[in-house]
Amino acid sequence: MSAPSISADALGLVVEANNDWGHAAYEGTRAQLEEEGVIPSSIEWPTSERSVSWERAGLRFFLRRTRPANMKGPKKLWVQGDYWHLDINVAGRDRGCWNEQHRVDLKRRELAREIYRQSPAGQRDSRRYWAAHDDKAFQTFKAQIPGLIPPKRGGRKPRSGVSSATT
Repeated sequence: MSAPSISADALGLVVEANNDWGHAAYEGTRAQLEEEGVIPSSIEWPTSERSVSWERAGLRFFLRRTRPANMKGPKKLWVQGDYWHLDINVAGRDRGCWNEQHRVDLKRRELAREIYRQSPAGQRDSRRYWAAHDDKAFQTFKAQIPGLIPPKRGGRKPRSGVSSATT
């Protein structure tokens, strides 16, 4: 059974970035990744189930084939296809220790936000926020600025032929 062909038109480039975790990832066809400029021309593209990795500018890159999100079936259907996953991480990082330290840092920031919220300055900011929230003139002014306030979503409309009155 031959590998299905995956066209760049059928699948858009997927880019994920997480600044908190220091990680980015790209998924797409070879042409899409090359067009983004994330694959150096000196890299030899892996074959079959193999992968390739390299380091540049303090970052570690890891390129491998992957199953497209909308594809079902066994690995043999996509392992020869043209759909790739590129992971980008900070080079030289012990992932386990870094993840533990990152969780501690997130908790430290969360605790600092809560301490500020409970402080006199945080209480003042909260009162200012709610005063502005309840100020009708200010809310009317804000509503005139395009894109500042998202439009309200419409309520659910009754289906035709269904009566909302009870018998």
